[in-house]
Amino acid sequence: MQVGKRDQRVELYLGCSLLEFKSLTGEHYSTKTGIGAAFNQHRQRAKRRGIPFLLSFPDWWGIWQASGHWDRRGRHANEYCMARIGDTGAYVTGNVAIKTAAENMQEKLHNNPAYMEKARVCAKQLAQTNNAARKERAAQQIRAWFASEAADAERTRRRAAAIAMWAMRSPEERKEHAKRMRAGKA
Repeated sequence: MQVGKRDQRVELYLGCSLLEFKSLTGEHYSTKTGIGAAFNQHRQRAKRRGIPFLLSFPDWWGIWQASGHWDRRGRHANEYCMARIGDTGAYVTGNVAIKTAAENMQEKLHNNPAYMEKARVCAKQLAQTNNAARKERAAQQIRAWFASEAADAERTRRRAAAIAMWAMRSPEERKEHAKRMRAGKA
């Protein structure tokens, strides 16, 4: 049986044949929909971020299947993602784990102070919206970002709560608060 050029390209890309892909997933391979698209997007996003992606499709799919969280994956705090351990190194077997997005963010903030500053700037930008639902989501995200199990967890919690409260205030309330702070009446 002769293998076509498309089959050869896909096998090189996935690290398995189209037949093996179908036996693993129960669906035809597509870069536009389904599991094949999710694998493709993960590889492309890693490439865009300059992170080596050395997982074959069977390895990647096996990690997801072993976790039991494939159907609950996503980008929200309580949804699951494939994360690099310590947020360093390549996407390779042994250096990835399935975690909630909130856990992944905590690890990223803990390992990278520059990213923590970026989160503060993001919080300030989100605070300038007039959409109450978006402000509440931003406040929840900020609280998740700063949640920590480190020794200074209480200080971190107070700081996260203060930033979240600041994000919930209207521009007028923020000005009034700043006046009280300057006057020493906060």
